[in-house]
Amino acid sequence: FAIHLGGHGGVNSTAIAPAPTTFFWETHAILHMSAMSHVASMIAHGVFEKWPDLYFVIIECGVAWVPSVLWRLDADYKALRKETPWLKMLPSEYCRRNIRFSTQPLEQPANIQHLWSTL
Repeated sequence: FAIHLGGHGGVNSTAIAPAPTTFFWETHAILHMSAMSHVASMIAHGVFEKWPDLYFVIIECGVAWVPSVLWRLDADYKALRKETPWLKMLPSEYCRRNIRFSTQPLEQPANIQHLWSTL
């Protein structure tokens, strides 16, 4: 199962500002926010616990945001795990097992070594 957020004609799946985005560069810069929401929701609601063989692919939303979101999901899950007793693993473990990401666009710093040390 794959999801390609955005596309031609506008994203605007969920307003994250007072109004939908207007300009392509504005939309393109925040595509990852919808991907974050999908990842968190699918993990928290137990999709991968119920269907452990399901693979989900996030396409063209970058990857630089993934480590920080997983760190936060893990920390919040550890502190509030009573809210989701159906989960048997850390959010990052579900992500590692069931979710794949395409790298386009690849957020690339001027010094490529900074990218590799982050990943």
